[in-house]
Amino acid sequence: MREIHVDDIVDAVQYLAIKANIELGDDMLDALQDAVNKEESPAGRDALKNLLENAKIAREDSI
Repeated sequence: MREIHVDDIVDAVQYLAIKANIELGDDMLDALQDAVNKEESPAGRDALKNLLENAKIAREDSI
């Protein structure tokens, strides 16, 4: 049986958790854009636009 060191698991989980929070999938970005287009409330549209902008910044700057 193959042994996997705990440090390797910790590193992989850490990497994937960070990546999942930095890079929204295209399907999620499309869904947010659709929500912006359908939202009737100006405040709601602004909030959704902020989410899209934050996603763009996170992807570009890896933060």
